[in-house]
Amino acid sequence: MADVKRRDMLRRLATREYAPWVGTLLCWLIITLTVGTADAARLLAAGLFVRSLRYLVAPNSNPSLARRTTAPRAILRQAMATALKLEGAALLVGALLLALLVSSFEAMGLTKTAWLCLLVAAGLPARFLYPLVGGRRHFVIARSALTWGGAGLAALAWLSGAGLVGMALALGLREWIALGASLWLARRNPDKPAYAQKLHWHEIGGYSYRTARRRFAYRLGKGILTAVLGPVGGFAARTGRGVGLVARIERFAPTSLPLLVLLCAGGTAASLALLAWLPEPSLHIVAATLFRIAVASGSILLWWRFRDVPVGRDDEDEEDD
Repeated sequence: MADVKRRDMLRRLATREYAPWVGTLLCWLIITLTVGTADAARLLAAGLFVRSLRYLVAPNSNPSLARRTTAPRAILRQAMATALKLEGAALLVGALLLALLVSSFEAMGLTKTAWLCLLVAAGLPARFLYPLVGGRRHFVIARSALTWGGAGLAALAWLSGAGLVGMALALGLREWIALGASLWLARRNPDKPAYAQKLHWHEIGGYSYRTARRRFAYRLGKGILTAVLGPVGGFAARTGRGVGLVARIERFAPTSLPLLVLLCAGGTAASLALLAWLPEPSLHIVAATLFRIAVASGSILLWWRFRDVPVGRDDEDEEDD
């Protein structure tokens, strides 16, 4: 029995964490060899900034849809429509925040980073269309397609001589590859009991609050591990997430509103100050990491009012690092 559990855990780690991690490493190896370390650092930071905006505003509608995959078709259609409306509103807010972020970079003289953010943001709308998957199981598919699709697009950009612009577009367009693969390959879970209740957006808010806390725990833990262990820290963080450690330490995420506000405002201010005063490309990544942690705090604040909404457990997350 113990051997079976160990094999299942290793299979889970291999498919959900390590295989995507290798795809990510390959993607960034191609990018770095093509554009150099300075522009690769700018591009990595731009990607982190853009995806942080997604973390801030996007709801987690998948668990609510997954509960209804075996429900009557009218119930599932109503749930998908509700989720898409909420995701559409989040996309609009995200676009406004992106414009504000890019304007801030321009004002600080970081024109190249600003334009890279816009190019990477070509994939931002795809992240808000996952309700079209209808709650089918797509976690492993989306994460693998995202990372290995990015590596494939980066290779095409290298072969075509597209340079930095091509690499930035590759990071954006890989989001559409992940969405397309999920729409095509995802399958329903036939073991899910039918939940035939109409979806209210408060339920999505409850799941989104739980997701925000879990992501905060992961981002903070990964940041600490990377600072201490270097590149090995990312591997350790993925392993911890794969074995369920993040779900266990989630309860230590802040529950104090003043502390969350301080983390959000302080982290954002520190990130922008670092960019303004020390605009070295290598420090862009540090600033983007601070911004990610700040945004994770802000996401908890955004969904705070739904903290008491009773929802089931959900540890699935198509987001990759």
